Amino acid sequence: MADPKHSGSSTTVSSLICTRSRLVRLNIFDVVLSLELHDVINPSTQASSIRVLTALLIV
Repeated sequence: MADPKHSGSSTTVSSLICTRSRLVRLNIFDVVLSLELHDVINPSTQASSIRVLTALLIV
């Protein structure tokens, strides 16, 4: 039998990691939306926003 304390802590850690990745995805989505809105207002920044998006996708 596995140690119940150990299995409990590992599930907590994995759920924390899942929550964190979900939050990161939401943050990226917010950034994408704000960049797209900004591009509509100021088209000259489109190249820089694409660069930022590429950096976010790599990370």
